[in-house]
Amino acid sequence: MQNDDDTLLSIGAFARRARLSPKALRLYDRQGLLPPDRVDPVTGYRSYREGRLRTARLIARLRTLDMPLTVIADVLAAPGPEAADAVARYWRGVEQRVAAQRALAAHLCGELARGQGSRDAHQIPGTYAPDPADGSQRPYGAFAIKQRAVPGQTVLTELRHAQPEDLPVWIPAATARLEEAAQACGGVVAAPFVVYHGEVSEDSDGPVEVCLPVAPSRAADAPAAARTEPAHQQAYTTLTRAQAGYPQILSAYDAVYRWIAANGQRESGPAREVYFGHWAQAAPDEQVCDLAVPLAAPGRQSL
Repeated sequence: MQNDDDTLLSIGAFARRARLSPKALRLYDRQGLLPPDRVDPVTGYRSYREGRLRTARLIARLRTLDMPLTVIADVLAAPGPEAADAVARYWRGVEQRVAAQRALAAHLCGELARGQGSRDAHQIPGTYAPDPADGSQRPYGAFAIKQRAVPGQTVLTELRHAQPEDLPVWIPAATARLEEAAQACGGVVAAPFVVYHGEVSEDSDGPVEVCLPVAPSRAADAPAAARTEPAHQQAYTTLTRAQAGYPQILSAYDAVYRWIAANGQRESGPAREVYFGHWAQAAPDEQVCDLAVPLAAPGRQSL
């Protein structure tokens, strides 16, 4: 007696029951996701076992999540718990990307509403209103700009030229190397930060410097380059993980530089990102870093 799972269905019948088109089935065949169980050697007609409908319907549902076929292949090849983890991991990435895009879209809407979308943001005085709760200045957008005094620091450093796509790999790797080096001099004593000595974009490669503060008296013991970061004032804004991704973070840079210009101040050094949160574990709306720009002292020329 034949098992229902062994019943062969034509590609048309299988497609209807799987809620897929024959064209999609042919594509999944070419990708190795769902090859037919039988191909007629004369006509080339494809047939599928009825028992394959579960896999076909799973593919259809994963595609409604806009999951790429390469990721679907990994899901299909994994055992149940690992397949579930793969879907969850993919969806976390989608949520992070959408949150980042939402933050960027909100800022761009504010810029365009003020007629600033096509002008040089660094040259535009922003429209700000004091925040009575904390004394900060909030632009017509998502960023609250504040000031603070930063003491002098001794930092272990690693410097390189980098493109935007290099940073998500190189920054954590450099930070890990410097953290290991810092163990020889008592460990890291303050939040690490990344200094952008030049623009990082598709057309420019920095350079970029990862800095980890250590005790000045012990810095000579560390097997890494060290330098002194002088005391200074900063203008800064605190960012969520969604806001801190590239290119969303460019909106935050624009906001800080507009605040500096609108308040009659001058920058005295390159911008930096100060990381106080756990980036890898952070939710899209969780605060992870400050974007800061050193300010020139009154009466002094900026660098």
